[in-house]
Amino acid sequence: MTGGAASHASFHRTKLEPGDCDGVPDLRTAQADHLRWLRDKMAEVFRILWENPGWPRDDIADFEAYLRQREDTLTDVAAPGLIKRDQGLRDALGLLEPEPHVSALLDWELVEPGETIAEVADLFVMIYVAGLERLWPAFRNGYESEAGAIERRPQLEYYAMARTLIAFTWQGQDAARIDQALGLARRLVKGERLVAR
Repeated sequence: MTGGAASHASFHRTKLEPGDCDGVPDLRTAQADHLRWLRDKMAEVFRILWENPGWPRDDIADFEAYLRQREDTLTDVAAPGLIKRDQGLRDALGLLEPEPHVSALLDWELVEPGETIAEVADLFVMIYVAGLERLWPAFRNGYESEAGAIERRPQLEYYAMARTLIAFTWQGQDAARIDQALGLARRLVKGERLVAR
C-alpha cells in the first residue's frame, strides 16, 4: 500500500486505525479533494454533452436537475475507510458459477483514505456499463460493513449518477457501453435504486 498505510485489507473489511495512514491526507482532506474533482468533472461532462448535437437535450437537463437536487448530500464523509483507487473487474478473485462470488480484491498498491460509498457507486457503474449487472450482488456483498447501510446513504444517488455520466466520456468507449450508460442514467432519473438492491 502506498503512503505508509500499515493496515492489511481483505476486500473492504479493514477499518482505519490511528497511525495506519502516516503521510496520507486525512479523510476530510481526501473527501474535499474528491468532491472538488467530481464537481469539476461534472462541469466538463455537461459541457461535452451540451456541445454534442447528438445528445438528447431533455435527457441532459434531467441529469443536471437530478444532481442539483442531491448536491446537499455531499457535506460529510458517509463511509470513511480505505479505498482502492484503481479498482476494476480484472482485480477480482472469485467464481462465476454456479452463482457469482467474490472472495478478494487483488492489486492493492493504490490504496488511500476515502469514502467507501463513492467507490461502491463507481464499481456498480463499471459493472453495469459492461453489461455485467448479474455480477453486482456478489460485489455489493463484498462491502461487508456497508452492504446493509447502502440504502441509507443519501450520497449514493449523486455518486451513481455522476459516475454514470463520466462513463459517457471514458476514452475508447464503444457505442454499446454508451447506450448502457444512457439507459442507466435514465433509470436513475426515474427513481430506481439499482445500486442498493
